[in-house]
Amino acid sequence: MPDLPIHAEFTSAGALARCDAGGLSIIQYPASELEPGPHQVWLRWRGAGGHRALGLTGPAGGGLVGRTDDGVTLRGHHEDVDWELAWDQPAGGGRFGWWLRVTNRGASPVELDAVWTLDAALTPWEALRRNEFYVSQYLDLTPLPDDGSLVMAVRQNMPGDAHPWLALGATRRVVAWCTDALQLRPVPGTGLDLGVDLPSERLQHEHTLAGLQTEPWRLGPGEEGVVGFRGVVVADHPEASSPSDVERVRPLLSEGWTESAPPGSDPHDAVPTVFSPALFAHGEDLVEAELLALVGDAGEVERGPGGAVWSYASGGAHVVAAAKERAVLRPHGHIIRAAAGPRPQDPVAAVTVWMDGTFASQLTLGNASGDPLLSVRRSYLGLKQADGVRLFVREDDGHWHLLGLPSAWAVDASSASWWYRLGGRTVRVVTRLDLAGMTLQVEVDGEPLDVLVSVTGEQWRTPCPRSAPTTRASAGSTPSCRGSRTTRSSTTRRRVAWSSSSAARGARGTSARARSGY
Repeated sequence: MPDLPIHAEFTSAGALARCDAGGLSIIQYPASELEPGPHQVWLRWRGAGGHRALGLTGPAGGGLVGRTDDGVTLRGHHEDVDWELAWDQPAGGGRFGWWLRVTNRGASPVELDAVWTLDAALTPWEALRRNEFYVSQYLDLTPLPDDGSLVMAVRQNMPGDAHPWLALGATRRVVAWCTDALQLRPVPGTGLDLGVDLPSERLQHEHTLAGLQTEPWRLGPGEEGVVGFRGVVVADHPEASSPSDVERVRPLLSEGWTESAPPGSDPHDAVPTVFSPALFAHGEDLVEAELLALVGDAGEVERGPGGAVWSYASGGAHVVAAAKERAVLRPHGHIIRAAAGPRPQDPVAAVTVWMDGTFASQLTLGNASGDPLLSVRRSYLGLKQADGVRLFVREDDGHWHLLGLPSAWAVDASSASWWYRLGGRTVRVVTRLDLAGMTLQVEVDGEPLDVLVSVTGEQWRTPCPRSAPTTRASAGSTPSCRGSRTTRSSTTRRRVAWSSSSAARGARGTSARARSGY
């Protein structure tokens, strides 16, 4: 039945950077050296008030990563639990997955479960990179009962010569599931919330996410639990998914898989980055009088159902409060455009900004579909964070926190501004664009604050070669690979300016102003 060869690539931290079945990409959002994608194996410590989830692949996992002939093995220890995770790719093509073993090394019982999330694509890589949302619209996800458990079927329904099909299962009983990342949405733009059980409801929106949650292990001291997560890809499934598929696919999900983790060669530590695990700094809500006075006289005030100010106009600016961003499904974004004239041949530049902390992305010269100078923010759910220009602040706990949802946001024809009220400080970020260059300015009102700027270009999104080392751009900043750049400043009641040209060279120093062409 399977006839598609599987080819997988991994980052140095063991996250899945590419997974193809023949000419089809299995995943939508590949991992980078800075962070994993939504494809993940999660180990969760269960609790009545919510679960504590650890993503086992990628920088935040903290495991020891080794290489095998066709994948990786990872081993780690967290909260008195030893865990082993291995990529499993049986011979014969068309099958892939993970093998997980957990062991309680503590003196008290522990309750754990495991979750596998996979952002299915089943489409050629080139088509996928043009628009992930378009791909998800044509994927049908159907949970199929399987003797007290279930198999998740994913079928590509786009009319064509073939209908690729994917079946996902587990060796341990599946007790909950999901079909779209929107079902696990926390604060807007901050990724997945694995602190709750999967909803076991079918939703097919713009972020396909097949998720399987196993029944819990209740492990006493020294006891262990094992689960295999397994997938089968079929090149063409002419009919819609149905219960009869379970009988056909069951042998492929149960025979020929590994029973233990291979040793792995050249083991090395997965090194955390500021993006993984990401700590967020969200702006506090402003009082109404302060919000309405941010940019001048307020007009056309929009209020939410409870009466709070959501947005207003002032001159040529549009101001949006955090309350509205939290209330709406689709995030607030803006394209800043600068042109020398109205004709197609006139010089033109454009950059896309987003309210929830993407200060610049998809910076282009000429046609916006041309080669962007900054990477494109591809998910409004925050499934990937290290795209475009992001800012971190070092808070009182000594850690870098990623600026996320602001207190307020304003845009006009040539700029965008973000305000973050962070305790006794207010951070204002302004992005401006003209044909001479793009400038990012940071102003801090209050005590001095360390600021870290991260810049990622679209040409730098591909994973590092397996032989390439991961390096640090500056002490305590983001480990970088082939182009991600950082610069750090300490500022109070003054401006720090960054230009697109300085970032392309790797800006250094503090409180520096650099302006020049692209």
